[in-house]
Amino acid sequence: MDNITEEKTILVADRFARLVDSSSLSRDEISKKIGFKNANNITMIKKGNTKLPVNRIPRIAQVFNIDPAELFKQVMKEYEPEKYDAINKCVGDFITKQERKVLNAVYEAMGENAIKKDTSNCCIFIKEKLTFPKD
Repeated sequence: MDNITEEKTILVADRFARLVDSSSLSRDEISKKIGFKNANNITMIKKGNTKLPVNRIPRIAQVFNIDPAELFKQVMKEYEPEKYDAINKCVGDFITKQERKVLNAVYEAMGENAIKKDTSNCCIFIKEKLTFPKD
């Protein structure tokens, strides 16, 4: 892959470090809110010496006001890519809060039962009705 098309991937540790460093909370406050007994865990995750615990993702997302699905997806892709792929093949990709809002709007507009009965016609209808602003 050349430099023009290559996307820069932000590592979990780097993302976590940015979140912590840009927060108005102290390391001790962040640590307590996430549920760690020791603030050193924050530093170890920031440096990449310790993996961000998957079971702490909901609290981390809440503390930093980020989408837990996006963080979970990033953590799984980086730490457990084979498990991520297996989960994705079995249940599909994780959806974000923004994607959930769009789906809820579609359900509200068309009715959930209509979507369940005939997905292909619903997709055609949506494509015909939606127009997006050009960037």
